[in-house]
Amino acid sequence: MLAVGTYDGRIRLVDAPTGMVRWDVQSYQVTGDIAVAMPPDGRFVASVGDSEENWKLWHCGSGVLCMTGARHRSTEREPASAG
Repeated sequence: MLAVGTYDGRIRLVDAPTGMVRWDVQSYQVTGDIAVAMPPDGRFVASVGDSEENWKLWHCGSGVLCMTGARHRSTEREPASAG
């Protein structure tokens, strides 16, 4: 299987040898770069949208959204300067 993120906000799971699309979902509402990753066991597809800065986890067998989360933003403060 091959996970594909498209510029128009879609995620597709494609059978690489045949080119058949297993599922196709509208993942992000804005256009921009989408990164996708799939582990070797092929159970899930992870995606992150450039503009929305959140991640999503999809079940490969069904294309169902399993989990989502926001980009982590550090809350650490700069150390106070001595002097």
